[in-house]
Amino acid sequence: MAQSPRRWWWAIVLALVTHPLLDAFTVYGTQLWWPFRPPPTMWSSVFIIDPLYTIWLLLGCVIAWFARTRPLAQHALVAALSISSLYLGASLLAKSMVEREAERSLAALGLQDAPRFSVPMPFNILLWRVVAMTPEGHVEGERSLFADRGPMRLRAYRSDVQAYAQVRALPDVQRLAWFNHGFMKAQQHEGELVLSDLRMGAEPDYTFRFVVARRDGDHWRAIPARQLRWPWQASRRLGAMWQRIWREPGPSAASAHDATPSPAQPAALRVDVRE
Repeated sequence: MAQSPRRWWWAIVLALVTHPLLDAFTVYGTQLWWPFRPPPTMWSSVFIIDPLYTIWLLLGCVIAWFARTRPLAQHALVAALSISSLYLGASLLAKSMVEREAERSLAALGLQDAPRFSVPMPFNILLWRVVAMTPEGHVEGERSLFADRGPMRLRAYRSDVQAYAQVRALPDVQRLAWFNHGFMKAQQHEGELVLSDLRMGAEPDYTFRFVVARRDGDHWRAIPARQLRWPWQASRRLGAMWQRIWREPGPSAASAHDATPSPAQPAALRVDVRE
């Protein structure tokens, strides 16, 4: 370090700067503007863990370790950083393509102004999940950049909006809404009110659920918030997710799950309302 203080200084500074920037590429984001208090910045263009981003950096470091002072070490590190950066750029391009289609599909349902987010499914940037909030809950759909050609098929899910309205002023609920930008679902479970973060997981499996209140007659009483672990089956969906990347569901599969559309709602954009 004493022999190359300037290089070490830049290495430390870049490590400190790029780490929060990488966090901002995920759906959970990070507080880029700390100590100010805007909601966390979340660009949500890569999954929390994406081997296709990490593998190149790991490979470059391994080659550099064995090459040591030879020019190959520097070439490997530059190549690894370039490939991983191109992957981040590709994720932003993929997200813009998904967002354009989501905007058209949501507009056809009158939800063009609904708060929404898109996020890639685990370990890839070819299959995406789109969620938009509605007065009754939220709608959810997937988009494969490889297989899908028509409009998105969206499914609607209900949230206990009345119960949420009663607890939304609670400090723990406000803190959670600040963190997840309001993308959450409220539901009752054994006399308690559970808020699920919609950003990680998919119906009905969500990684983070929090109990925030207990029913007390016709009202909800605040209790110390705690994370609730329900049966989580998302890992069993990885095989189906892999198939979904390469195959668009056919009309028969869609009709088996989608409700009958109203006259103002195109058949390709039918919405199935579920609890």
